[in-house]
Amino acid sequence: MMKKDGLRWGILATGGIANKFADALKCVPGAELAAVGSRAKETAEKFGERHGIPKERCFGNYEEFAACPDVDIVYVASPHSHHAEHSLLALRAGKHVLAEKSFTLNPAQAEAVFGEARARGLFACEAMWTRFLPVNRELKAFLESGTLGRVHTAWASFGAHFSDDWPLTHRIYDPRLGGGALLDMGVYPASWLSMIAGDREPSSVQTTGKLFAPTGCDERSVTVCGYENGPETVAACAIKTKMEDTGRVYCEKGYIVMPSFWNAEKFLVRPEDGKEYEVHPERHEQGFVHEIVSVTEDILAGRIESSVVPQSATMCVQRILERARLDLGFRYECER
Repeated sequence: MMKKDGLRWGILATGGIANKFADALKCVPGAELAAVGSRAKETAEKFGERHGIPKERCFGNYEEFAACPDVDIVYVASPHSHHAEHSLLALRAGKHVLAEKSFTLNPAQAEAVFGEARARGLFACEAMWTRFLPVNRELKAFLESGTLGRVHTAWASFGAHFSDDWPLTHRIYDPRLGGGALLDMGVYPASWLSMIAGDREPSSVQTTGKLFAPTGCDERSVTVCGYENGPETVAACAIKTKMEDTGRVYCEKGYIVMPSFWNAEKFLVRPEDGKEYEVHPERHEQGFVHEIVSVTEDILAGRIESSVVPQSATMCVQRILERARLDLGFRYECER
C-alpha cells in the first residue's frame, strides 16, 4: 500500500543520471529509495550499497525488479532505446512511471506507453527536469501574463563536443541505443521552446544539419518551427560542437534572456523602456528535487499525468523530434 506522505521509488538502470536522481531523493521528505534493478546483480548491489538499498531489493534483472511489491513508482534511467520497453514492463507490473528524456525514441512508442498507463489508471510522465525548475515555471507564468505582449520569436541551443576517444558503441554515437544529438541534447531546446509556444502542434517544421559519418546518427542540426498565429522557434543541438546554452524570447514589448536555460536559476527581462530587471526564484541545489516533489504531489492527488509536463506536451515534442530526424534522413533501426 502506498504511503500517505511520499512514494517508494525504484530505479531501473544504474548509470550516472540514476546516481544523481538517487541523491536527489534523499533530499525529499517522505521519499524512499526502495529498490534498484540492473542487468547484473553485482552492479545493482554496488548501487544499493552507495544509496542505502537493502541487498534483497537489489535485483540483477529487470523482471524481478518490476515485480517488487515494495515499489510504487519506477524511475527509468536506461538508454533512450529501451525507455518504451522498460516503461511498459513497469506499468504492466502495476507501477507508476517517470521515464528519462527523451521519453521514447518516437511518437508511436510514446503513445504506446501513455496508452498503457491510461488503460491501467497509472501515472506516466517524461522526466524533463528542466520544466520543473522554479525559474521555468515562473517564465511560463510570466509569458502568459502578457507583460511583454505576444511572443514573436524564441530560440535556444544546446551542444557539446563529446570525446573523440569514446568508442563508437557509446550510447551518444550508437543509433541502436538512440544515439545522436536530437534525443540527447536537442530534446532540451525542443521541449523548452515548445513550452514557450504553448505546447501545441507547429504548422511547419524544417530541419537542416549533418549526420555523424562513422555511425550515421545525427551530429548537429537546426530546427525551425512555425505556429499559426504564434511565434517562430529555432532550436540547435550538437554532439561535436560546443554551443551557447542561453535561451532567448523576443516579444512585442521587449525580450527575455535565460542563461543556461536547461539548468537555469534566473531570467533577465529587458523591456523596450530599457528598465531591465531580473527574476530569480528560489530553487534547490539538487535540480531533480522539484521534479520529484511535483510528481509525488500529482500521484498522491490521484492524477495519472503531470500537472507540469502533461502527456500532450511530451507528444508534441516527440513529433517535432521525429520530423526533424526525417528531414535529416535518419531513422532508428526499429523504424527501418
